[in-house]
Amino acid sequence: MLDMNIKHEKEIKTKLIKCEDIENPDLHFKQLRGLGDEMIQKTSFEDLTIFLNA
Repeated sequence: MLDMNIKHEKEIKTKLIKCEDIENPDLHFKQLRGLGDEMIQKTSFEDLTIFLNA
């Protein structure tokens, strides 16, 4: 489980770096927002609880 989170985190960082290349700030914001939604969907409630209690 933890291994998948690490892989997913790297994936997110890669996407964030790609977002920074974009000149259009509006599109940039939409992409970041979409990324946030994706992170929330992929994060299980248990993971979130562990994270908040850390």
